[in-house]
Amino acid sequence: MKKSVCYIVGSGKFPKKRFKPGKGSLLLAADGGYDNLKKARYVPDIIVGDMDSIKKIPKNIPRLVFPERKNDTDISLCIKLAERLNYKKIALLGISGSRHDHFIANLQLMARYSEKGIHIRAMLKKCDIYAITNGVLALPKLEKGKILSVICPYDRAQGVSLLGLSYELKGATLTNRFPLGISNEGIGKSPKICVKKGTVLVFVEN
Repeated sequence: MKKSVCYIVGSGKFPKKRFKPGKGSLLLAADGGYDNLKKARYVPDIIVGDMDSIKKIPKNIPRLVFPERKNDTDISLCIKLAERLNYKKIALLGISGSRHDHFIANLQLMARYSEKGIHIRAMLKKCDIYAITNGVLALPKLEKGKILSVICPYDRAQGVSLLGLSYELKGATLTNRFPLGISNEGIGKSPKICVKKGTVLVFVEN
């Protein structure tokens, strides 16, 4: 049976108005992400993490508890669980806030799992973030003036083309040392981001 989307909710800023999980979706709370879900009146399938930021641990919800001293973040543990359960589409929410280091770590995770064929979309209040590796990301129509930026998280991404945008790019090489793909704009068309070799992160204003 085809898997639906796995939603992973962290303890950061939660865009609850954008959170509309479909039928059959898996809902994971990364530690204090449970409190975000509770406020929005959702019940996670599993709570995952070291339980150091959750306000009160509920007794009636399954938990995967890990020690505080570990190499993985709670979001990373959730993604690993989703991978073990064969989910190929993951949505991250509640991943931005005061811990900018954690936010950057989540972008690293998105890039890493994109290389493994797992499609992760981060949903923020005013922005969506995608990771794409050796492929094409076709987006819905982007309103004129809306910002779209493409950033290379690694040494280089080759054969990068940006189509259907104000500033088109064809067959370019992006690196992590110069922001060539920053601050592009929608023109009322459906943008396409193509990457022949490598990984990029795509930030889309909503």
